[in-house]
Amino acid sequence: MEAFNEMIDVQKESLKARLEEEVIEQNQGIDKFVARWRALKPVDLTCWDVSSVNEIFNELNEWKAQLEDFKERAEELTENFITFNMPSPPRFDGLAVVEDEIMHSAFSWCMLRDYLHDLKKLEEQDWISFRSDMHALHDLASAWGEKTKMRLVAGHTGAVMLHLSTRVEHIKASLPALKYCHGKDFKDEHWGALLQGKLGLPKELRLESLTVGHFTQKLDVLAEPSLLSFAKQLQTQAQGEVLIREALQELAVWSQTAELDLTNHEEQQRQTSLIRNWKDLFLELGDKQSLLASLKESPFYRAFEDVGRCGPLSPIRKVRF
Repeated sequence: MEAFNEMIDVQKESLKARLEEEVIEQNQGIDKFVARWRALKPVDLTCWDVSSVNEIFNELNEWKAQLEDFKERAEELTENFITFNMPSPPRFDGLAVVEDEIMHSAFSWCMLRDYLHDLKKLEEQDWISFRSDMHALHDLASAWGEKTKMRLVAGHTGAVMLHLSTRVEHIKASLPALKYCHGKDFKDEHWGALLQGKLGLPKELRLESLTVGHFTQKLDVLAEPSLLSFAKQLQTQAQGEVLIREALQELAVWSQTAELDLTNHEEQQRQTSLIRNWKDLFLELGDKQSLLASLKESPFYRAFEDVGRCGPLSPIRKVRF
């Protein structure tokens, strides 16, 4: 019996020695895993679209699966140490470190994915419906600006957070120009000058198919001071042309509908047609000529010169007092 107990003790010591070797092997495996993670972990992208970000999550899931295998093996070794009453539990310090790194990385990529999801909901809206609710884009930029700021202040300054912070700042910088891209008074030529001329969007793109996404893909251009100046001038031009167009329509209607109030005057058996209230008529005609002259002083009148020179407005222009 004593010999049997001695044999059991020898086997226990052998198993204990083997357990200690397995702990060493586990830590060596963890060290290699940490080295591979730090060399190959997803850090940057050439294209930051939803599809590319989703591929990153496939990679992260593989890293998490490998991490789980190491954690399960570590728990198994710890339980074996307890079972054999070994004096001190095994230590796997590298495991907690790499788990923290993977979780922080995954959290940053999750933030980016959530941001892209929120942005996409706005990008899918058509511009005509969205332009009266443009504060939604400001709200998105403000909310995500605060989230990224908190992460950066906490020391998480990786490429993902820096990219997210940059995109949010670009939205904020683009908002002043976007305000002047409202386009309520724009005609086709104004949209063409903005969309194709300045933003370089496809030539077949028209207002009816324009979406928020067409603008958000050009944030770098919209954030430039020169684009803001252009958009301001374009809106001023469009509004000025609306006023001219409405005034010319008013003059055209008046010229075609105004009538002379005539009365017959007989003298020496001769009848002559006389204009009643001629003074009021000529005063009104003078007002119309003054309006036409003021329109010509507008820097945006050039496009309407033919209308003022001929057509229904020609009689107003030619009358002399």
